Amino acid sequence: MFSSTCQTLLLGLLVLAPAAKAQTSNTQTKDVGSCSCGYYDEDAKLLFTESSIVYFNESSGIPTDFVVEEFAHRYDRGWNAVYRHGASIDNVEIANDTTARNRTSLQMKCEPSDDDHLVVGSSMRTARQDIFFGSFRSSLRPARAVEKGSVISMSLTHNKTESWEVDVMNTDNHTQAWTAMLMQGQFPDLWFGTNFTNLTNEGLQPWYYTEYRVDWTRDRLDYYIGDVLRVSFNTSVNSSIPATPAPLHFQHWSEGNKYGSMGPPENTNLANIGWTRLFFNSSTMTDDDHSAFDARCTVQDACLMSDNTLRGASEFAPESLDTWKQHHPPYKIKWAPLIIDIIFAVVFIVLTSKTLYRRFTWHKLLVFLGFREREASKPKSFSEPESSEKKNKEKSASLDGSETAHSQENGSGGQLPRNASYNTLSLPPYKGTQTPAPQYQTPAVSRRPSLSNMSPNPLNPAFGTNNGESSRRPSIHVPGSSEPTSPAPTTGGAVPEVNEPAAPTEAQASTVETSKAAEAAKDPKAIAAAAASAKPPRIDYLAGFISISCLLVTANHFGQTYFDAVISPSADEHYHSEEVARKTFATYFLDPLWIGPFLMISTRFLVSNYIRTGNLDNMAQKVVARPFRLLTPVASIAFLIYFLMDSGAIDWLEYLPSVTWSTWPFTTVAPNPGVYISEILQLAFLIPNAAPMITNNYCTGSLWTIPIQLQGAWQTLIALIMIRECKTPWKRFSFYFFCIAMHWYALSWGSYYYAGVLLADIDLTFKYKKWLQNTWYIYYPCLFLLSVVAIGGFTMDLASIYSGVQYASVEYGWHPDTGTGRTITDAQGTTYPDYFIPRLNALLATVCMQGVVEICPSVQKVLSAKIFQWLFPHIFSIYLIHGFVFWSAGSWAMVSLFSYGLPYWLCSLLTAIVSYGVLFASLPLLTPPIEALGKSFTLRLWDFASQEPSPKRPTTYPFGEEFLLSRGQQPDSLNMPPSPDTIPSTPSGATTPVFVNEKGKEVQTSSRELK
Repeated sequence: MFSSTCQTLLLGLLVLAPAAKAQTSNTQTKDVGSCSCGYYDEDAKLLFTESSIVYFNESSGIPTDFVVEEFAHRYDRGWNAVYRHGASIDNVEIANDTTARNRTSLQMKCEPSDDDHLVVGSSMRTARQDIFFGSFRSSLRPARAVEKGSVISMSLTHNKTESWEVDVMNTDNHTQAWTAMLMQGQFPDLWFGTNFTNLTNEGLQPWYYTEYRVDWTRDRLDYYIGDVLRVSFNTSVNSSIPATPAPLHFQHWSEGNKYGSMGPPENTNLANIGWTRLFFNSSTMTDDDHSAFDARCTVQDACLMSDNTLRGASEFAPESLDTWKQHHPPYKIKWAPLIIDIIFAVVFIVLTSKTLYRRFTWHKLLVFLGFREREASKPKSFSEPESSEKKNKEKSASLDGSETAHSQENGSGGQLPRNASYNTLSLPPYKGTQTPAPQYQTPAVSRRPSLSNMSPNPLNPAFGTNNGESSRRPSIHVPGSSEPTSPAPTTGGAVPEVNEPAAPTEAQASTVETSKAAEAAKDPKAIAAAAASAKPPRIDYLAGFISISCLLVTANHFGQTYFDAVISPSADEHYHSEEVARKTFATYFLDPLWIGPFLMISTRFLVSNYIRTGNLDNMAQKVVARPFRLLTPVASIAFLIYFLMDSGAIDWLEYLPSVTWSTWPFTTVAPNPGVYISEILQLAFLIPNAAPMITNNYCTGSLWTIPIQLQGAWQTLIALIMIRECKTPWKRFSFYFFCIAMHWYALSWGSYYYAGVLLADIDLTFKYKKWLQNTWYIYYPCLFLLSVVAIGGFTMDLASIYSGVQYASVEYGWHPDTGTGRTITDAQGTTYPDYFIPRLNALLATVCMQGVVEICPSVQKVLSAKIFQWLFPHIFSIYLIHGFVFWSAGSWAMVSLFSYGLPYWLCSLLTAIVSYGVLFASLPLLTPPIEALGKSFTLRLWDFASQEPSPKRPTTYPFGEEFLLSRGQQPDSLNMPPSPDTIPSTPSGATTPVFVNEKGKEVQTSSRELK
């Protein structure tokens, strides 16, 4: 009896307990309407005027001061955001959390991704959008540990830079679950967060309901977990912190970021919010409102934020629901600077237009645009009058006859002798008592050699494509002698120089007799034919080959950016045809090994002149000038790209992965110009194999090949001196194969350069082409073998797709590990080589492809097409700028087109048209200035390096100090000839000065009389 009574009483208490608890709770709550003087935090010393406090276990529905959102983004921001955000109203509801003792909370769902990479989650924000600083506190529970990654976040976002967020993430691996505390769109780095394991060790339960808090003030942004400060930003350390009003969001989402939450979920994920306590200021308060508040309230009058009995939300005006917009004061035209700018702009336009109009010709315009070739400069003859002399013919007739007499004596036909200087010219007679200017006999100013054999395009990187012209050595030509002599030291100035003929090529030697016969006959046509045949044959087909290689490299980069599934098996595909393309033809056209011809073909241009002539002057010229000829355009384009990136040209790139599903494109602006300059200098000193730091701040990172080209040039040029001394063929070729094998084994790109020298040597020295083509039973099997090996190099990458065996990894494992001396497989395990590591199949394919091009006339004819010859001068510009065009104009076009709902294949096609259209349109504007800059710099550099500086001369040269110091004095007071109307002149070959009077008659004067 007693037992049954106790059971009944206990059951009644259990039934009445919730009601009693609710009644007690209601009697202990305090409405925020009584807190007219704001809310104060005693620990943080913070005071705010507004509040919104909700306990979802006390709510039957979504409170009115929150808005549940529904949307489907067309694109999202994030370098690794390959999924797009979506939200549904049905995914937000008040429910019992059965995994947390049936605790009532706000439940937010995140669904799996659909076929279009849209992840529909849930989103809720405050109705008020005037939240301006505050202390935001909420109890959050992430998705369950057994589910794949998703994020429940509390964030305030106005735009990319005006934002902060707390992201509580479960991941695909629950041991890596963590909380990120970020602002201004920072990358989700563990440096700005804490792992769940650390929180668990502190006694917290991050997998259940945990308090997260953000204190946001004008000069600080502090993040708390469990009432402990975790991350803090402030204006004294950081450049800035967010300072723009916006609504507060609670969202459950996933974007598949492998560095963040991972995911998306395979099943519907559930996350929960227990309560929210928001204290903040309003951006709608005016200065008068703030003054009135300060006048009537003190800190002691405010409610405490730590008071858990507070409930409800502050009243607000209708304008608090509107999105905040920046107030711009009315614009006033500043007339004074505007008028000055207009005047100077008009003057600039008039003067520039006049200058360009006077110099304008259609031929020059077409040459500038690259549609015509620049006419070769005609060699000037010293026996022909200069253009300036033609224009001043009448003026020269007014001078005294001494010039004519002097020129006739030297047999120059009235022109300046070849070895004469400006000082030996006769001057006009002086009238009256004016003192004639004293004449100083000095040798002619030396003429320095030009870089006539410098290549117009450094990516060749030819720096030596002069069609067989050898470098020229300075010497003096003595009149009356057919042989040049070495420069002799002369007092008072530099010596005149002429060009010493270099050793003739075989083609030149074979036409010596023809040239002599034509010259004897004085037949202009015969002379032209002999001159044309004296030049080595052009190799336009190599220009076409490297042009195709350049275009295929850009196609590979375009594919990795916009349809990565065609190239990378791990990438998600938009269409099944992408997988079909990857498993069939795409490997042959979009393979990264097309970079090989850039390195190998450049060697042909680099070494051809030295192989023909053995002239070390040519070698020295390339050693000195080539690094600067290569780095000058690189530095120019890199500076332009840095400026454009800093101006916001690649802002659309970060939205691209959510549309293309490719995480390959990535670049950021360098922190400051000093860092960028340091990265440019690193290119000159970096030792391959290594990726330079500028690849992180340069579109596509294509500059990783620049250190390889610099090092390869040094290796090749130094080894070439020794190679040319190996006269025995078997020794020579044994040395080639030894160097190629050792460089391959050492994972060095030098194997490409030595192979390129080998192909150039057997062509220029051993003339194998003619013999091979005339021996058909050897030619066709050789052509077939080279073709099969070249195709097989690409097929190795295709075979990896079907077999699952990464042959590149297997081959990479054969090489030595520099740290242990063991093979890489034994030391590190089987790993796939980085993109800057050479591969054997790429080397074999490149060598064989160039071999086919070298011996097959049909292929040469195709590659010699005019389109490739037009493109060839621009390949270095294409190589440097194509990544920026793809990632700026291309990303804008792709994201914009996709946002209109166009199918992805059409977006890709239109983006390709836009990208390549902008690329080719920019070439006529980029190539001429960077080429002119590179040529001008290297020309002066070579002159400075190859010639001794001219001796210093007085300021009054070519006269002397007496010209200024003795002005106004009588001739008798000077040590001058007695006749004031004679002008000294020294004909060629004379031993004593000869004075010529006004009538042109010579007056012989001894040197004794001059003293």
